[in-house]
Amino acid sequence: MSVFDCGIYVIKCLPTGRHYVGQSLRVGRRLRGHVKRLEARTHANAYLQSAWNKYGQENFKFSKVLVCAPDNLTLYERIVADSLYDCGLFNVNGFADSSNRSQMSYLVKSR
Repeated sequence: MSVFDCGIYVIKCLPTGRHYVGQSLRVGRRLRGHVKRLEARTHANAYLQSAWNKYGQENFKFSKVLVCAPDNLTLYERIVADSLYDCGLFNVNGFADSSNRSQMSYLVKSR
């Protein structure tokens, strides 16, 4: 694993402007996993899956938006998600955290 594989990624639905924000130690591998599950219609996020089914793969953009150390993944995932909150998020279960896997950031909760 390269340090450059670790970071934050965004999946954007171009017609709606909604985003799915995630983190991974291996971003490229994680994004390929999302595509595989979306194509198989088995993605765990029903909202993202529904948009994929409606608009098709050609209307989604997959991007690594930030490279960071593993210890900073959760912090930066929250910062990116907070910055995109007003555009709309597909994330429904909060964000990963080593102590609480469904914890939302304070900024998002307060809106």
